[in-house]
Amino acid sequence: CTDTDYMVNCLNDLGIATIQEKDQITIHGCNGKLPKPKNNNLYTHNAGTTTRFITALSTLANTAITINGDKRMNQRPIRPLTDALNQIGAAITSTGDCPPLQISAKPPTGGQLTIPGNISSQYISAILLIAPFLKETTTIIITDKLCSKPYLDITLKLLDQFGLKYHNHDYKIITIPGQQQSKIIREYTVESDASSASYPAAYAALHPNTPVRLKNINKSSIQGDIAFIDYLEKMGCKIETINKDTIITGPKKLKTLGTIDMNET
Repeated sequence: CTDTDYMVNCLNDLGIATIQEKDQITIHGCNGKLPKPKNNNLYTHNAGTTTRFITALSTLANTAITINGDKRMNQRPIRPLTDALNQIGAAITSTGDCPPLQISAKPPTGGQLTIPGNISSQYISAILLIAPFLKETTTIIITDKLCSKPYLDITLKLLDQFGLKYHNHDYKIITIPGQQQSKIIREYTVESDASSASYPAAYAALHPNTPVRLKNINKSSIQGDIAFIDYLEKMGCKIETINKDTIITGPKKLKTLGTIDMNET
């Protein structure tokens, strides 16, 4: 998708070598020590996820970086993330609370930060992804009710898979030691996106004679939107798991769900 394309472009601009071949991408890791950027002006188009993750990553570049998006992206607030990064030593400024962002050559060192949990879990994930490589321990204090918790779990699972340590205190305080080295992983499979998969899944529910097979995604996923499959099953759909795939067959008539809580989806 375009979000991924712009993420790859930004990584290349930051000096991180990538090679794309069909359905795989090779990335030359740097263990939190970014090489000299090829381009100091990063463009994220309208990719919100890319903008948030690249903002945190760019603070490690040891050089001034500007992050810009399209007209709509430059109207989307990002201040909770920039405020949090500034609390641990970064120096990020913007006009208003939105991109374009000016990131100074001063990298964050770690320390304590406070960030709201009821806006976007991606702000917290962005910080979690850089915190293991900072000079000092980083303590993230999450205020307000945490939304999209499963997506934070995805980030924490990623840290586990790459051998990076943290202490999670009931999702209210997360402590990440600094100066860590990630484990080398030669091959990593990215699970299919449960959010995107919900659309063909809904198509299957509406067309009884048209089973849909979703590849590389099933009910064992920790993605929040995988709950959509459970909802379809309660509505009368037949759900089959074959290897890592899911096959959905719609019923002749769907059942109502009544009231459901979709805070985590």
